[in-house]
Amino acid sequence: MLHSRTYSKFLCFSLILGACGSAREGRENSEVVGEGGSQGSEGGGAGRETSEGGNGGSSSTTGGTGGDTSGQTGGASVNTGGTPASGGMTTGGTNGGSMGGTGGTALPAGSVPMFVAIGRGGRRIMSCDKGRTWVANKFVSMQDGEHSTFTPKGLAYGDGTFVFLSGWGNPSTTWVTQNGVDWAEQKHDTGFAGLGYDDGQFVLVGGNYHKGSKDRGATWTRLTPAKANLGRESAAFTGIWAAGSDGRAQILRKGMTNWVDLSGCTGPRHGGIGANGGFAANGETMISVGYEGNVCGVNILTGTAIPASNLGTKISGKPNYNAGSFMVATGNSIRFSTDGSTWTTKTLPQTVRIDHIDCDTTGTCVGISLDGDSFYYSDDATTWKKATAPQGNGMVAVKAGAGSPSDLCKAP
Repeated sequence: MLHSRTYSKFLCFSLILGACGSAREGRENSEVVGEGGSQGSEGGGAGRETSEGGNGGSSSTTGGTGGDTSGQTGGASVNTGGTPASGGMTTGGTNGGSMGGTGGTALPAGSVPMFVAIGRGGRRIMSCDKGRTWVANKFVSMQDGEHSTFTPKGLAYGDGTFVFLSGWGNPSTTWVTQNGVDWAEQKHDTGFAGLGYDDGQFVLVGGNYHKGSKDRGATWTRLTPAKANLGRESAAFTGIWAAGSDGRAQILRKGMTNWVDLSGCTGPRHGGIGANGGFAANGETMISVGYEGNVCGVNILTGTAIPASNLGTKISGKPNYNAGSFMVATGNSIRFSTDGSTWTTKTLPQTVRIDHIDCDTTGTCVGISLDGDSFYYSDDATTWKKATAPQGNGMVAVKAGAGSPSDLCKAP
């Protein structure tokens, strides 16, 4: 029997691949890829919260075997551009991507669908019109380095809340928002390698100890599971946590007392600060994508390894899972997989570079370049248009979700 959740996955995946070509609402002034757009000015200095206004203005398949504020906070209000397809986000973290898992219930009435992206120097920015316009551009430091208080280490979504984890070589900081515009900052007494959303709580995964929050990131308490042995990259999903470092990845499944190696993994995995490649899960399968394109994974319930695969190229961004598909961008292409082993390639136009991608439950996708200067959107993951967005620090992750209305993003 084909369960409704499984059917929903493949229906959404067909939307991404363009099999279902229903038109979606877009802004009349959106620009065709490569034609450019007006850019926002930046301001602010290190250590100061700075807010910027957003200004208006061939497939193939590969199988695997083996400052002062400059303007108002975000600018003028934006039309939300429609609501997700019925069903919304599946419960309990079925959707999730590296730099944190995704979870939560179906979208409550009055919530606003949105994309939130994070970058270096504490950069945060969001879109509530299906990726057409990006607003509420905030950052703490113009520094774009990898060893600072503001180095991005994770982005997770659950229960109408986005949590951004920063700090590398320093105690971590969590930044929490329910509307993508206003962020609450909380400093921690140790560093964490990553985070996610597991069975109703946000989790910070660390090498000293872990923390959890069941009140949408407002307060954090220590958790008892064994500490992670690998600390370059970590994530948490419902039923499984993951940690990675140079050449290795480990998992801690629900009911286990000790971390074990993720079998079937070959090649480099999560080196440096874990900025390239990472973990993603869909409630049944979790995958590890190494920064040179090697993919391995595991069945979350049984612990059985899935067939390994190789994307054949280096990875500059993070994998995600949403709309029925694992996805990862490689700069000049996007790879999709329903099972984590067999991948379909969509080659990007020469004028488009996408290093970070996520799609919402309606099949609308957003893509962001590594340098943080170019944002794109697509309703079929094939035809991409350039969004209106300010320039800024380099980007590291993007996630789809829904949150509370704000002055910038009115309720549908």
